[in-house]
Amino acid sequence: MSLAGFQRRRRELAKQKKLEEQSRIAEKEKREENDLTEQPTNGEKEDANTIGIDDITKAEIIEILTQKGIEHNPRDKKEVLYELMIKGE
Repeated sequence: MSLAGFQRRRRELAKQKKLEEQSRIAEKEKREENDLTEQPTNGEKEDANTIGIDDITKAEIIEILTQKGIEHNPRDKKEVLYELMIKGE
């Protein structure tokens, strides 16, 4: 490869790298913007007494469902049992 070809290739690679960096920054800004728009407003905030799915174990959910008399399948996933628990309140 001649010196001119080498320099041209180097410029093309630098330009490609710059474009990739710009697109990465644009994606990051777009995600941050979406995160801000998806956050609940004061009217949408969950009740302070609501238990999050990460704050409770599957066994505890099953116990609560049993106490409330809600029919459930203990083999279901935690998410399904959690939804039953929330809907049953």
